[in-house]
Amino acid sequence: MQVALYDDRLEVSSPGGIVRGFSLDRALSGQSRPRNEALAQAFLYMGLIEGWGSGIPRIMHEFEERGLRAPEFQDIDGMLRVNMRRPTAEQFAAFLHGWAVTDSSGLAPDNNSDNKDNKSDNKLDGRQDVTSEEETLLALIREDPSITQARMAELLGLSRSTVALMLARLQQAGLVRRKGSRKAGTWVVVDGGGR
Repeated sequence: MQVALYDDRLEVSSPGGIVRGFSLDRALSGQSRPRNEALAQAFLYMGLIEGWGSGIPRIMHEFEERGLRAPEFQDIDGMLRVNMRRPTAEQFAAFLHGWAVTDSSGLAPDNNSDNKDNKSDNKLDGRQDVTSEEETLLALIREDPSITQARMAELLGLSRSTVALMLARLQQAGLVRRKGSRKAGTWVVVDGGGR
């Protein structure tokens, strides 16, 4: 593994590249083929991973949520390289203060685009798509609006990253929102958020 920090980007290179017979396009779409199936199964069994195929879409989602340019993935001569562009000073300040983050053009990113390529297949599209785990998460928030993501994960028996993804889905659907700062704020279930 090689990590290089430049003025404008962080570049992470991993020897081995994409598994033979598998394409970068398929990996970017969330499909996965473990290089070592037995090791992947062992990690899954031990709870060290939630599964496979969610990492790259999760990375893309996190960058989009923060209004940052999507990372560039390259398969170069048997090496996988990811270039992550640094945010501008304005973008970083906006992120720290919880303001709307803008791209380099000064415009807020359009997260409501009809571009299907940028949308996850599991976006909430109305109340009927809320999972039972998300319902439980909403109930936890109603009970304790200042609950932390770590506590939610503990109570639900999930990883913190899974809880963060669930919260992002619920926020995007308008069912929950964050009031106040990231550290001292509270969660609010939006009216109509209960069955």
